[in-house]
Amino acid sequence: METTKHKLPIYTQTFFNNLSNYININLLYYGSIQRADYIPGYSDIDVLIFTENEYTTIAQMQSFLKVKKSQFKKFVNKIGGRLVYGYKIMYKDDEHNFAAEFSIYNEKFRKDALPEHNSKSRLNITATILLILLKILYYYFKLIGLDNYRYYKHFLLAYGANGSYIHNFLII
Repeated sequence: METTKHKLPIYTQTFFNNLSNYININLLYYGSIQRADYIPGYSDIDVLIFTENEYTTIAQMQSFLKVKKSQFKKFVNKIGGRLVYGYKIMYKDDEHNFAAEFSIYNEKFRKDALPEHNSKSRLNITATILLILLKILYYYFKLIGLDNYRYYKHFLLAYGANGSYIHNFLII
């Protein structure tokens, strides 16, 4: 998970390397960047960060990304009957045509969150093919709306990971 299945453009790879060095934490990649349905320039890059102190890491990331603290949204995941807390931020770099979604967890949640996120990187072949078709219909042909795209994507992720799916609850 520390490397990506798909080769990233040099600027994007340098960005992630610099962020990792700045916060002194290894970034872990999951989601479509590790699967066959990743579409460069359209798919975001999902990144996991486990830290001993999420507040310090958020402050460091706020400085590095040049974003407001309010952009980090607290959430709760229900994983295997246990509530797991973390923070998310969506980062978009229009100039270099990439987006990343960072999920930041306290290290104490690693044993719960890591297997759940890893399951999003390994899908069965049927779900993978259907995700590719869904993304082509949405990104290239614009034949379905965002709400339907999200609904079917989440369904296929749950189906493809054999029913495993994280339920996110945002806390504002």
